[in-house]
Amino acid sequence: MISGRVERVAKELARRELDAIIVTEPTSRYYLTGWKMDDTQVGELAYWVLAGPDSLTILTGQNNLSEAIEAAPGSKIIGIAPQDRGKNASMIAALIQEAGYKRVGIDDVHLGANYYLQLTESLPPHIELTPAADLIRTVRAVKEPGEIELLREAIRLTDEAYMALREWITAGTTEKQVAWFLERHMRDRGADGIGFGTIV
Repeated sequence: MISGRVERVAKELARRELDAIIVTEPTSRYYLTGWKMDDTQVGELAYWVLAGPDSLTILTGQNNLSEAIEAAPGSKIIGIAPQDRGKNASMIAALIQEAGYKRVGIDDVHLGANYYLQLTESLPPHIELTPAADLIRTVRAVKEPGEIELLREAIRLTDEAYMALREWITAGTTEKQVAWFLERHMRDRGADGIGFGTIV
């Protein structure tokens, strides 16, 4: 759990009169928890986050527990047994009811219809699910000093890679070779990856 971020989410929840939000979009999950675990297949969620006004609960497979505990200290982490993998939505619904939440935001852009239907079937009618895909993105838009430094470093690496490319490129070089040169150059100098596919 990244506490300053949880506090900012709590303020946004209060402003929108929400008790909590279910976070399913990978970048937003990582932003809140510090745990980078991408979804491996379409329609699969590697983990769910239920963000309340003062807590984060992570729901993930039991095989991910040790990694989650290490990456997201301060979060409550619940492991799902292999035989219960299809019950993620009903388990989140139980946590919502346990906490006494009445109005809960969902990522209506990223959460699939199948999971949404499972949630609505698992929750009593007095609990309202509200579209709130932009809530975490709104919080993420205001950059912290550490994030600003990381952006500066990313820009520096990108500029450096582009200047190196200008020296390296020759007639006959393919677009794939150029894209690979840029990515390799940035990764060799500390980048975790590229923000999006390189357009040449």
